[in-house]
Amino acid sequence: MKQYVTSICIFTSSLILLLAICVLSCSAKMTGYLLEKRDSTVVARGVEGLDLAKRAIETDMKEKVEEASVEAFNSLTSTIYEAGVNITEEEANSLYKGTVLQILKAKYGMLGGTEDDANYNLIKSLEDKLPGLSTGELKLVENSVPTLERDGNRINLGNVDVAFCYGNSYNNSIKFDVFAYLSDISLYDENPELFKYAIVADKGVYITGKTSTIIGNIFAGTHSPTELRKAEALYGESGTYGGVNIMSTQVAIDADRIVTDGAINMKGAFVVFGSENRPVEIIAADVMETDNIANKNMYALFGKVKNQDISLDRDMVNEAMQYFGSIEYYYDSNNDKTYIGRYRKIISSTDITIDSDVTGVVMTPGNVIINEGVNVEGLILSGDRVYVQGNNNIVASVEVLREILAEELYANMHIEDESDTLEEQARNKLHVDMKDYLGGIVYRGINK
Repeated sequence: MKQYVTSICIFTSSLILLLAICVLSCSAKMTGYLLEKRDSTVVARGVEGLDLAKRAIETDMKEKVEEASVEAFNSLTSTIYEAGVNITEEEANSLYKGTVLQILKAKYGMLGGTEDDANYNLIKSLEDKLPGLSTGELKLVENSVPTLERDGNRINLGNVDVAFCYGNSYNNSIKFDVFAYLSDISLYDENPELFKYAIVADKGVYITGKTSTIIGNIFAGTHSPTELRKAEALYGESGTYGGVNIMSTQVAIDADRIVTDGAINMKGAFVVFGSENRPVEIIAADVMETDNIANKNMYALFGKVKNQDISLDRDMVNEAMQYFGSIEYYYDSNNDKTYIGRYRKIISSTDITIDSDVTGVVMTPGNVIINEGVNVEGLILSGDRVYVQGNNNIVASVEVLREILAEELYANMHIEDESDTLEEQARNKLHVDMKDYLGGIVYRGINK
């Protein structure tokens, strides 16, 4: 009996031990499972948190760049206009982009201290934009060194190293750069390419007579053979009609570009294209020489002749002339007693003959005839042909055209009141505006 009881006790003890081992084993597995589940949740929250951090910093940086861009443009233009500084668009854009970076650094607290202070403040500014999380937290990696620099048109917030922390250690991290691109600015209201031209003639330029000078770019289109006129036949055109035609004269053309989809035809002419200080790029199908009985052609070329596609130039001209069809009258500001603009405007739906000097703009879908001995400074824009009769000085002037446009915009924006001076009241009556018939105008501001 005693032996039986002993056996029962031993069996019971073994069973209890086995159950205990099973319970401990299950408990360990359950604990491991819960820990594994918790760890996977932490990892998932970390990945999500780091993605949110990157987006938050990127959004904030781009907002700051946009704000800095507006502030830089306003500051720059205010300084230039108040001081009356004459500055090119290229110089203005360089100053503007440098100013954007300085304003941006100020927004991140990076100015006015040491390099270590700048780095500390940049880190703090970035951490202030990190989102809060229900699990763990986000912070910049200890001893990280983010950078804020400009490379041309690009602002780079680089080497941003963000960590997701859970407990007392980094659980995961991400390093990234954020880029924002700066648009160019337009310092003036203008058509930036067109205003560099002295003559734009959609169906050709014809030059003859006494010695003339053209300073500024030239665009000369072509026309069909059926439109050939008897007077033009004397210039020696053949095959392609229109282009630049020079006959029985001496001409100096000082330009960056002479553009035509036809040829440059010379007949008994002496021509100097470009200069040592200003080499010219001639884009034309050919340079043709036709001998005159009285004398032969002679020309000097400082630059290069290319036969290439002019579709971009053609698009610029087409855009400039797109509203010509809406001109319904002949307007000459010299005949307008109430006009107070500084420069002359001749805008017509029909041919224009210039018989006195013009500083301003001449615009028509028809022909422009420049009589002998007459000078033009500004822009001649013809939807047909331009005839230069001789002894003429024709000079492009960006400044003149900008001023005309500025006067017109002032008149449109200005609301007359009782306190206006007589000059201000008159300025608000500029009547026919160049800007209403000139396409391709880029207005002052940050280009979008």
